[in-house]
Amino acid sequence: MPKIAASTVVEHRAQQRASLLAAAEDLLVADGYAALNFGTLAERTGLARPSMYKYFASKDDLVAAVCEEALPPLLARLTTAMDRANSPRDKLVAYVRTQLEMVAEGGHELAATLARASLPPAVRKRIRAVHDQFAPNIEQLLADLGDPRPTLTAAFVQGVINEATRQIHNEPAAETITAAVGFILSGTSARWSRSNALGT
Repeated sequence: MPKIAASTVVEHRAQQRASLLAAAEDLLVADGYAALNFGTLAERTGLARPSMYKYFASKDDLVAAVCEEALPPLLARLTTAMDRANSPRDKLVAYVRTQLEMVAEGGHELAATLARASLPPAVRKRIRAVHDQFAPNIEQLLADLGDPRPTLTAAFVQGVINEATRQIHNEPAAETITAAVGFILSGTSARWSRSNALGT
């Protein structure tokens, strides 16, 4: 690993840890979960393998730490896009469009890699904790829009986003995003209209 300039040992360790996390994320995205180990990471960074344990207790601790570092900026971008929207409907559009734009830009590779991995429950729990802390509350947004069952509708919305995520790799991204936004808007509007007509 290249020499890191830092004025204190604490700063040096922080920079070293950040470099290890970045290298680990690159390895995960490029080669998958199974390919990541301390030996490979040591070769990639030039740091002695035993030194890895100064920063991470295990491979799974490392993977969880990668997510704790990588996810908050992405979720913050999503929240910012929604905050800039002027109406609840526009916030929903921002929620869908921003996620899919990040996928089109390549920001989904880490999540896709880990979704396929057999991660221990403790690691999944740490990742979920990050998501719960930083992700926007789509259920509350849907409730504000008058949805009678926002939890169910939120699952439908995410299902469309998940499928659009897969399609982006096979179809033009802009068309896929537009289609997903339109499908979600028409579907949710139909649910709200039906609920209002039934008085529920």
